[in-house]
Amino acid sequence: MVSMFPGDFAKQCGFLQEKLVDLLHSEGATGADVVRSTTFLTGDAGLGDLLKCRGTLPDGDKLINPGTLANISQLSALGEVNTYDSIGMAALTPEQDATVFAKKIVPSDLNPDVPAAVIVSGPRRTLNVSGIGSLDEAGEIANLGDFAAQCSLTLEKIDTLLKTRDAGLTDIAKMLVFVTDSRNAPDFRDCMAKAYPDGNQPAQTFVNVARLPVPGMLLQIDATAVTAP
Repeated sequence: MVSMFPGDFAKQCGFLQEKLVDLLHSEGATGADVVRSTTFLTGDAGLGDLLKCRGTLPDGDKLINPGTLANISQLSALGEVNTYDSIGMAALTPEQDATVFAKKIVPSDLNPDVPAAVIVSGPRRTLNVSGIGSLDEAGEIANLGDFAAQCSLTLEKIDTLLKTRDAGLTDIAKMLVFVTDSRNAPDFRDCMAKAYPDGNQPAQTFVNVARLPVPGMLLQIDATAVTAP
């Protein structure tokens, strides 16, 4: 997979911001409704470049929110130098019922397998799952060197944990996926396709890091699940 505008931070950042703002507007929100964001950069791009890019947004869509900026080794697509992981909160639209829990999957025009966003409205519970990887009961790496098996076990462990709170994989709205080698992206897509046979996957951010907490761990997933109360 090759990114648009390979290696060009300014163009990639501007394109991503435009897509994000268009998505927010389509749901009756603005950039001002983003309450939390994590921005991942690669290469020489830094805070100054990001602030310059954000400065091009109209005042009503300025992204002024708590956030984290991280420089990492690689993103999921060749030539990709910038990606966002964002959470927004906005007032209900006239079509939404404040008394009814609802979850809407917004498809992406760039990646048919992964939604651009998952929008939740109405009364709800939010379950935040810390990063989980392929560890056995003794805290040792299971399936050493086997990415597909590690991914399968990681999702199984997340599902098991969520079930203790009357939830499951299908209730996950957002995933942040860390891998040590982005060449495993095809295996990750296969793993997710098996876990979500109906195709209704959560929103995802996929990033390549130098290492994970336990030697031999090939991926780690943190997840946010949302259910009716």
